[in-house]
Amino acid sequence: MPDWPERPFLIAADGLVALSYAGLARRLALPTYRPVLRPASPADALIAIVTALVHRTPLTLVDADFSPDELAKLGVAESDLHQEAPLPGEAPSCLSAARSAVLAAPGFSLTLFTSGSTGLPKRVTHRLETLVRTLRVSQERADDVWAMAYSSTHIAGAQVLLQAFANGNPLVDLLGLGRLDVQQRMRFRGVTHISATPTFYRLLLPLESPLTSVRGLTLGGERSDADLLDRLRAAFPAARLH
Repeated sequence: MPDWPERPFLIAADGLVALSYAGLARRLALPTYRPVLRPASPADALIAIVTALVHRTPLTLVDADFSPDELAKLGVAESDLHQEAPLPGEAPSCLSAARSAVLAAPGFSLTLFTSGSTGLPKRVTHRLETLVRTLRVSQERADDVWAMAYSSTHIAGAQVLLQAFANGNPLVDLLGLGRLDVQQRMRFRGVTHISATPTFYRLLLPLESPLTSVRGLTLGGERSDADLLDRLRAAFPAARLH
């Protein structure tokens, strides 16, 4: 599809391009989707979320490590994971049209599950207004490169995905990588923005040398402290902290 660029959308943890924007377009043109999905990869989750947004349909994402017993208790049958449903309408003809559709998607909902750290995971359904509340879209953000430091089946990961997609940016998957590999990947890919937990940043530091390409750091999900913020300012001297 000529109106969809070949530039990367998702760069996988192995360093290879797992999904381009042109590749996403080909997936959006398929006639069906799975309303309940256990993604086999971050690329599968990204495709599913954008597909549901563009076509204004509900989507439920299930963590890959949920056992059959947990799924049953959550009201998700194994057969649900294999059901397909038709997609209404046609796929957007270009990336800008898809991005516009994502920002105005009545009927879309995204159901995710909590981590279950205090018991059985809890089902939570998010509407578009929740997901785009902190979204920033502008021409000045066209050259941003986002680090993916959250699971794509969790709310924070979905928000990073939407922030990147809304501006046509690449995502660099850092999950599961060691500290030095994360630093190397961020330098090589020119990451400009990171959204992660304080635990992620603590494990990342110290850097071998300051990373000046990063312009924005967001911390969330856990309590932070002044010492960590001071270390982050030294490691990322060009970044604003949120």
